[in-house]
Amino acid sequence: MIYAFIIGHNIDWDAIPSDSYKIGIDRGAFLALEHGVTLDEAVGDWDSCAPEEREKIISSVPRVTTLNPHKDDTDTMHAYHEYCGQKDAKFLLLGSIQGKRPEHFYANLELVALDPRVEMIDQNTRIFQVDHDITLPKEENTFVSFFALGQGAILSLKGFAYDLDHYHLVPAGPISAISNEFVSPYGEVHLHEGKLLCFLSKSDADI
Repeated sequence: MIYAFIIGHNIDWDAIPSDSYKIGIDRGAFLALEHGVTLDEAVGDWDSCAPEEREKIISSVPRVTTLNPHKDDTDTMHAYHEYCGQKDAKFLLLGSIQGKRPEHFYANLELVALDPRVEMIDQNTRIFQVDHDITLPKEENTFVSFFALGQGAILSLKGFAYDLDHYHLVPAGPISAISNEFVSPYGEVHLHEGKLLCFLSKSDADI
C-alpha cells in the first residue's frame, strides 16, 4: 500500500498515485480538496487552517483525526506512526521540502533517513534513501547529490559528469558527491557499503 501524505507547498499533484491511500496533513488536506483530490483521511491540529478551511476538511473527508496542538510529534509523524508497522507500506511525502517552516522539512528528512520506504517529493526535487545498487534515469532531472548516513558510505558512480570509484563519503566531508549532473540517459549508483540520502533535482532556475 502506498500512503500519499499531502503536506503542502510546491506539491507535484501528478506525483500522487491514483491507487494510493491519500492523507491530507493539516492545511495540505484543504489544498488537496481545492485541487479536486479525493482524500481518504485527514490528520492535523489545524493550526495552519482558517476556520472555514477546517470546516471544509471535516465535512469532505470520511476520516478526520484532530490532534492536540501540544503533542510529542508532528502531524506528519503521527500519520506515519499509524501505518509504518505494515510491511508492504510505502510513504510519499508530497510538498514537504520547501516552505516557511524549515524545522518541519528537517523532521520529515529524518523520516527518510530512518525508513527507506519514505520519499519526499515536490515540483522540483525528489529525496529518498539508497541502501542498495540503483540505476537512476536522467529524464527531467538535472542535478543529483548524495549524502552519507551514519558513519559513512562507499560508493561508485557511472554515467555522471563526475564519476566516482569506491569513494568514501562521510557526513560533513568534501563536496565530491554534491550537485553532480547526468551525462548519460541513466546513471549507475553502486553502493559498496553504508547508506545514502539521494537528492534528484530538475533545475535551480528558480533558486
